[in-house]
Amino acid sequence: MSRIRPYRKEDEAALRAMHAAQGLDYELPDVDHPLFFSRTVLVNEKDEPIRAVLGRLTSEAFFLEYPDQGSEFTRMREFLKLQEAACADGRARGIDSVHVWLPPEMKYTFGAQLCRVGWEHHTWLSFARRL
Repeated sequence: MSRIRPYRKEDEAALRAMHAAQGLDYELPDVDHPLFFSRTVLVNEKDEPIRAVLGRLTSEAFFLEYPDQGSEFTRMREFLKLQEAACADGRARGIDSVHVWLPPEMKYTFGAQLCRVGWEHHTWLSFARRL
């Protein structure tokens, strides 16, 4: 019979094996990193991990501006200044990544600009659940 228990360091190899077996194209982060606030493991009768849910803190950014104030060049230059200051704030608090969600109609405009200044476009679908 399976049961749920907290993650233990000795579970890491099993979790990495599960991740590899899924064949997903991303590297599993360090499970022991402090940004993981939840490490919940489902184990079999031999106390071997068979499933897990890892909850990691994620930073979401919101960019606010008056779109009609300033040229596109000026607005981007000022965005870059804000971006660096906000990233420094995040790094100082131990955050290792930041996400922004754009409406589909902004993918080829602002999204393209973000890619040009170092952001990555992820093609994975995003889902959320309110707690």
